[in-house]
Amino acid sequence: MAGRCTFADSQKTPRLSPEIALNAEALLQKAATQTGLSDFGDDAFREPYELLLQSLREEARLNTQGVIMLQQTILRLLVSRLLTEQAFAANPEMAKTPIEQPLYILGFPRTGTTLLHNLLSRDPAARWLESRDFMNR
Repeated sequence: MAGRCTFADSQKTPRLSPEIALNAEALLQKAATQTGLSDFGDDAFREPYELLLQSLREEARLNTQGVIMLQQTILRLLVSRLLTEQAFAANPEMAKTPIEQPLYILGFPRTGTTLLHNLLSRDPAARWLESRDFMNR
């Protein structure tokens, strides 16, 4: 039947390889290319970063959508790291700013974390991060 996709046809669709999509050096290079930056800061992040990617490639049993989502998420985080390092290099006084009582809001999706963030951000004595401050668009 023309125009109809069967289960057998769907099995012929090539699967995105986690070995390629979640390659540590390739993701670093892609983030550097996107930003035009190359300073990722202290190399202490590299071993855990590589272990995470190895685990995702070898243990997570990701489908194509999972591979794509994780590739995009990790790339976004690497871009944010590059931009953060650039901001600190351009404004070294930021590192001297004391943060006396940081407050972190963590939670699962749909549990009220955004509502709590919005409520706490109304305090004029507090400084909070806007999405644009930590997310790469």
